Amino acid sequence: MKKALVILILLSLISCDPFDNRLIINNKSNEDIYIKVANIVNDSIVSETMLSFGKVNTKSNIKTKIISTWESEFDNIYPDSTLTILIIYENLKTNPDILNLNLYLKKGQYEYVNYTISDFKSKDWIIEYPSREFLKGNKIINIDSTGNIIY
Repeated sequence: MKKALVILILLSLISCDPFDNRLIINNKSNEDIYIKVANIVNDSIVSETMLSFGKVNTKSNIKTKIISTWESEFDNIYPDSTLTILIIYENLKTNPDILNLNLYLKKGQYEYVNYTISDFKSKDWIIEYPSREFLKGNKIINIDSTGNIIY
């Protein structure tokens, strides 16, 4: 009975979807930043990836982790689409413990860049911030006053 239980546990661990941690965000700025990856169309968040907000400390990098693959994130949106990497950086020292970062998106206080799956692959999944590729954000219109996304 114990052997069967051990075998079941091992099989369940092996069959779990692994994390995809290829995407690396390298923060070369002098400020801590927060990242979010989503699909944005006409200043509205259409869908979010499994990666929610992640903090990247100044002069450091993180490997993002999602349960699935980045390719499946693109496939879930639609083929040949783009994902938007959002960088929130303004006034984060006010009170990051209770900060609702979506409100920064609502106000347009972020920078962003759009990438296709080919773009990510050509960059070897390494995104550096700041870079000339990032643009000043517009106000995201489908976020309510409490910071919830309205789909």
